[in-house]
Amino acid sequence: MGNLATNIQIINAPIMIIATILKMVVGSAAGAEVAALNHCAQEIVPLRQACIELGHPQPATPMRTDNSTADGIMNGIVKQRRSKAIDMRFYWLKDRVSQKMFDVHWALGKVNLADYYTKHHPAKHVKQIRSIYINGPSSPRSLQGCVKLLA
Repeated sequence: MGNLATNIQIINAPIMIIATILKMVVGSAAGAEVAALNHCAQEIVPLRQACIELGHPQPATPMRTDNSTADGIMNGIVKQRRSKAIDMRFYWLKDRVSQKMFDVHWALGKVNLADYYTKHHPAKHVKQIRSIYINGPSSPRSLQGCVKLLA
């Protein structure tokens, strides 16, 4: 669901945002990130399938993580030393990544726009990113209709 690769003017927005507490206990930051990726992937499968059945074949759904270990585990770059470090139920996503259904890739946390609200950033970074939310192509200012936003 998005633009053609040749149309770079329009910036796609997320279709679904999931904010939930994981129902499992994990032992590491990488485990938590893998669990979150797995949860999001399972939630998006029905939407992908609906698009496919409506005649819109889907490329691999991109999934961004700011944890390089989780990225390495999902893409088969990092080999786990202890088998129970990452629960085997998360291997469902690892299989789907190898089948090209999902594309898990690492991105630096400071360029991950979702991290803006969940991390503490220096004032310089806040000033840089704030303009994206205030004046960006999908910001409330550019989407306003008959209602004017206050300063």
